[in-house]
Amino acid sequence: MLRTLFLVLNIGSALLLALTYIIPYLNPLEIRKIPLLGLFYPILILTNILFIAGWAFTKTNRQYALLSLVAILLGIQHLGAIIGTSYFNTPVVPIADGTTISSYNVKNFDYIAIENRQFQPDAVKNIIEHLGDSQYLCAQEVDYNSRMMLVKELQFPHSFGNKGTMIFSRVPFIKTGQVTFENSINSCSWVDVPVKDKIVRLYNVHLESNHITNAAAVMINQKEHNFIERVYLLKNMFVQYAYRSRKRVQQTDKLLQHISESPYPVIVCGDFNDSPISYIYNKFTRQLTDGFTEQGKGLGFSFRGNIPFLRIDYILADDRLHFQNYQTVKALTYSDHFPVTADISMP
Repeated sequence: MLRTLFLVLNIGSALLLALTYIIPYLNPLEIRKIPLLGLFYPILILTNILFIAGWAFTKTNRQYALLSLVAILLGIQHLGAIIGTSYFNTPVVPIADGTTISSYNVKNFDYIAIENRQFQPDAVKNIIEHLGDSQYLCAQEVDYNSRMMLVKELQFPHSFGNKGTMIFSRVPFIKTGQVTFENSINSCSWVDVPVKDKIVRLYNVHLESNHITNAAAVMINQKEHNFIERVYLLKNMFVQYAYRSRKRVQQTDKLLQHISESPYPVIVCGDFNDSPISYIYNKFTRQLTDGFTEQGKGLGFSFRGNIPFLRIDYILADDRLHFQNYQTVKALTYSDHFPVTADISMP
């Protein structure tokens, strides 16, 4: 009986994992009930690995481990988007010919705010230590206080942005602009910046938020909710995700059109609010290279909220640029996101 239950759960887990592989090809504008499943791809990978380990310890049923093994191998190309394997990569060209760029959803630095526009000194010092070498910083969810802190403490004399997406720089901008998202509090700012003796267009984007983490927190923390109430909360999460996914597709299409008209090589930083197992990510990576897949190391999750192991913060670049290094800075826990940083060069 126990073996049968274990087998049924294994089959279900393997099927769910296999289903995630079609999500990057399902347009939310055409398929309205797009599954939320892509957000749980890392959890499904882990679950299937545990099933493989479980069957391996049995004496007579080890063949059932093939269920999860095959499910994982069918989508092996997706693993590189959440697990970085670039431990032995060497720089393409010296970093002296490039620049360092960071992206960070700071959530207004609410986690380290004290009062009267002041922030915890130790936290500020830690931020300077880990992001102080950045030539450019793309920050999301930036209010006036957090903007002034970054300008003052990290000594970024130049900044530009709107509706919470700010680009900070140590050198003057050549040109600035925005990609407007209608009927949204989210936004995208762009600047033309010098990289050595050339010009690069740098985008900072915050795509439509999902508004599902609060529901996830309630499901996890409120033990008094019964089964029906939890099913209702889960249904609402699916509805919210589907609606917000459609808005992200529209925003992505508009941004990619703008990118296609850029006279310069482009770098795109930001909080996409979607995982690598998504239609959005698939659209971006058809045109741009993901820095994590090129130079990332280890687990690349960047979200610290109630849905674990999510990578939703990115630095992408077109193929005229080269990633020399990519890091998720997990030492900075002053938001519900980790910052990501990359060294990028232009030969």
